[in-house]
Amino acid sequence: MGNKILVAVGAVVILLSMSVFTVAETERVIKFQLGEIVGADFQPGMHFKLPFINNVKVRSAHSDHGFHAGALFNGGKEKCYR
Repeated sequence: MGNKILVAVGAVVILLSMSVFTVAETERVIKFQLGEIVGADFQPGMHFKLPFINNVKVRSAHSDHGFHAGALFNGGKEKCYR
């Protein structure tokens, strides 16, 4: 019985840790749901996502490469101008 509770608590902790992501002031984030963009402008702080359904891509807001959704669809080949 003790092992089952321990496994259940461990599984809950792992799922919760996979459900949270943070955005720093110097980062830009795009959130995907099953490969499609569902959000792009996140304020700095803690945000939530569905594990295994959503994933996020994080880039520095100060990078030389720029970051926008169009570059993701063309494999990064599209030029990004600021």
